[in-house]
Amino acid sequence: MPIHTSTCSTKWAEIPRSSTSPLARSCSRKKRGPNHKSLETCDFGLGPGVLKGAYAQLPRYFADTGKVQDVESRLVTCMETIQGFSKEQIEKDVLKDPFAKNGGNATDIVNLAAYVAHQSDGMPMEVPQNTPQEKLSFENGKKFFWYRAGPYNFSCATCHAENDKQIKISKLPNLSTPDGEKAWVAATWPAYPDSQGVVRTLEWRMNDCMRQQRIAEPKYLSQVVIDLETYMGVMAKGHKILTPSFKR
Repeated sequence: MPIHTSTCSTKWAEIPRSSTSPLARSCSRKKRGPNHKSLETCDFGLGPGVLKGAYAQLPRYFADTGKVQDVESRLVTCMETIQGFSKEQIEKDVLKDPFAKNGGNATDIVNLAAYVAHQSDGMPMEVPQNTPQEKLSFENGKKFFWYRAGPYNFSCATCHAENDKQIKISKLPNLSTPDGEKAWVAATWPAYPDSQGVVRTLEWRMNDCMRQQRIAEPKYLSQVVIDLETYMGVMAKGHKILTPSFKR
């Protein structure tokens, strides 16, 4: 049985503002995989099945995997441990092509991530820095933020370390300090970029930035991307989540 099913590959990621929509809940409740179980008991850090407020505290360290994980990598863990999908099948059906083409239906993993995120809508970002692993994730994310690479010698900071900076009509967030202009931008993903015509996650945004830097795009769920998310999440501390948002 493939991980992607017709029930889950609909446009329900275009989530109505009502988080109780049956359409938005359908994929997380569908029983799938060798274990014929749903993802309703997936633990995103606040206990099995607890979604309210969970996204506001991601990425975070999980003792069962020994890793700092974001919402998408945690979903993959639950697909494996709860639903019983093999690593090989997850690699084939999820990790190989996680992002939909422009204007298409969002993939299952993005649909699920958008649904989980929406359950924290209106809650403040509180990405934890309690464990050595979480602190290391922040520090590694910060190092990569300032790291220059590629043919243009760009870093994330090239575009995102000053106030009052923009490209064409797009205002760029200053992520070098929590007080920077729009430093809270992590609280607005997943989002609908107008240029894409489909919901996208912060994982996608990081990958696309690296593409624009002309450096090697990381594999989906790469730790360097999760560390960048940790760094951005800490920068956004206290800001209320608004997702899905709309972007240029």
